[in-house]
Amino acid sequence: MQTHQQSFVNALAVCYSASMKNLTDREKLQAMTKSFSFANAIAMHPWKSLLAALILTLAFLPGVLSIQSKWSSKIWYDDDHKEMVKLNQFEQQFGGDIFASISLYHPDGIFQEKVLKKVQAITEDLWMVTDVVRVESLTNHNVIYANDDEIIIEPLIPEETIFTQEKLVSLKKQALSDDTIPNLFLSYDGTYTMIYAHLRPIFDSSPNYETIVNEVRDIVSKHKDPSIDMAIMGGAPANHAFKEVSSHDNAIILPFMFVFLLVLLYTQFRSFISVVLPITLIGLSIGVTFGLMGHVAIFYNSLLAAIPGVLLAICIADAVHILNSYFHYRELKYSSYDSIVFSLTKNFQPTLLTSVSTAISFTSLATSEIAPIRDLGLLCGFG
Repeated sequence: MQTHQQSFVNALAVCYSASMKNLTDREKLQAMTKSFSFANAIAMHPWKSLLAALILTLAFLPGVLSIQSKWSSKIWYDDDHKEMVKLNQFEQQFGGDIFASISLYHPDGIFQEKVLKKVQAITEDLWMVTDVVRVESLTNHNVIYANDDEIIIEPLIPEETIFTQEKLVSLKKQALSDDTIPNLFLSYDGTYTMIYAHLRPIFDSSPNYETIVNEVRDIVSKHKDPSIDMAIMGGAPANHAFKEVSSHDNAIILPFMFVFLLVLLYTQFRSFISVVLPITLIGLSIGVTFGLMGHVAIFYNSLLAAIPGVLLAICIADAVHILNSYFHYRELKYSSYDSIVFSLTKNFQPTLLTSVSTAISFTSLATSEIAPIRDLGLLCGFG
């Protein structure tokens, strides 16, 4: 070990002659003795170090299989948060406000036989969508009016209605003069209408938005008409969009970042192992972090999709510093063993301090009441 220590002193003298020229060899060693002991222990017992890393990985990685996702607007607060308790009590009494809707636009107006029959057919099909408990549209809307002392409730468009031109004009006039229909089911110019499919509230989990949205998309495809513009809107499609966008972004951005890093690392170091090791480090760090997510039952959501990118940046920074120092010492004609020890010793304190300080910064987000931000801080800090 003394030989390696003396070699390390000489290496430091070469690399840091300006800042350490007034120090004796003993003072140089004392300044780095803890880092050197740590680095030398790893270099002397590489298989024990790898085994410890493998055990850590195997302990956490199975948690990935237990990860559950949650994409509703309720992800932002814990179930026992006072505002969530109030919301759940309200929904249990009055129902929820999450819906999937289909809009129809025709430049010549909605009050045409073809368009109204399309609205009727879509309204009937939406009743069959998963978790739908109520469907509202022009064709099943009830109007309420008084006739002397009698209150009359009847459908705006009865099922047996014959859509003559006179009847269509009358329906349009009646709909636009109603207190409820304009700006809810119908635009003021009569060219745009909405069909609402309300979902039953679910308190112990999130609705299966993917299934719901896919079924609604099938209905739109089934009733597709070149002369009618149709779009899917509402809270359910919006919640599902968070999942789709997160998955789409990760499917494009992460592979691009990995390929970019592969090219960059190989261009910089011209070594296959210098590419494999950082990528392995990144993969294990992400895997262990997501394993913890599953073990502690944190729901995966759109905000936590940022974790791989965060860990990738931190991992690659530490790995490049260590590799760069290693190859620097190799250029100075030190052996591979000595270069490893010197590189780890030189980078031990900087990488430890930056990693710990970054972890503390992320963990400080744990004080937030907003659950995804708190979970992001805890998981990134752990990673």
